[in-house]
Amino acid sequence: NAESIAFFRGGGAEWSNFQRLFGTLLDTLHRLIVIDTGLGTFNQCFQWATFAVVPLIVGGRYLRGEVEFGTLAQVSMAFSVILRGLTVVMTRLDTLTGFTVRVRRLEALQNALQAEEK
Repeated sequence: NAESIAFFRGGGAEWSNFQRLFGTLLDTLHRLIVIDTGLGTFNQCFQWATFAVVPLIVGGRYLRGEVEFGTLAQVSMAFSVILRGLTVVMTRLDTLTGFTVRVRRLEALQNALQAEEK
């Protein structure tokens, strides 16, 4: 294959094709890094913010004597259970995106094979 590329002086075309594909790969990796960093930062901020939510919601009522101290613990536990249920998608996002990428690659392969058959 290298001989035919050299014979037809296709090295320049091969090089620009490589640069285009490698540039696409670098762009994809950059987007993945940005998305992963943003998601990680959001998850950490979200988890830390939950520590402040319960005292802000129930703390005033406790200080006014409207609820007992145990209510804070109950609300905190209930909030953490609801939070875990809602964040399942965020914690499994890497698995879901990996699956999506594999499906897209298979679709691209199928399209390429169908184009070759025509």
